Amino acid sequence: MDSTKKSLIQYENKLNRSGVRGIVTGFIGIFVALIILLISVGEISWVNAWVFFGLTLSYQIIYIVLLLKINPELLNERGKVVPEGNFLIRFLQFFICRYIFLS
Repeated sequence: MDSTKKSLIQYENKLNRSGVRGIVTGFIGIFVALIILLISVGEISWVNAWVFFGLTLSYQIIYIVLLLKINPELLNERGKVVPEGNFLIRFLQFFICRYIFLS
């Protein structure tokens, strides 16, 4: 009985498909931000973009390693896709929450 509980607990604490999806989308977001920064400046040698990229990438790697050791189930939950409402409402929520301070 104890061995089945232990194996069930070990199974629940592993990274699943949604966790991997969350990790991959996080890294893709960092690379997209770098590309947008470099395209907007017009040159590849802009130091500020590379500093931002290095700091963000190192933070993301440390964050993922720590969560994999401490609580991989949290990565699984954050990677889940939850379809709530239609696309327009989700886009407006994203836009308003992120960019309202600019106005």
